[in-house]
Amino acid sequence: MSESRSAESAHAWHISPQGQAERHGIAEWNNEPVLLAPGSRVVVEWPAQYPSMGVNVERRWVNERLPQWLAAQLPGEDCQICPQEQSQ
Repeated sequence: MSESRSAESAHAWHISPQGQAERHGIAEWNNEPVLLAPGSRVVVEWPAQYPSMGVNVERRWVNERLPQWLAAQLPGEDCQICPQEQSQ
C-alpha cells in the first residue's frame, strides 16, 4: 500500500503473539496508543476512500479475513523476509 493510502486508513489490526486480533484506530480522529509485544503483527486496513467497481467486496474480505488468518498462524523464529544465503 502506498504511503498516501496508508495515511488515509482509519484502522489497523494488532495481532498478538498469542493469536488475539484487535482492531484499533490509527487516524487523527480515532488514534489509540497500543503497546506491541515482540512477535506482534500489524495489518493496516485497505481504505474505503477509493471505491472501484467490484473492489469493495475484495476490500472488505481482505480487511476482515487477513487479520483472522494471521491470528491463526504461530509466530516463529524462522520467519524471514528474504531467505539467507547458505555459506559453503
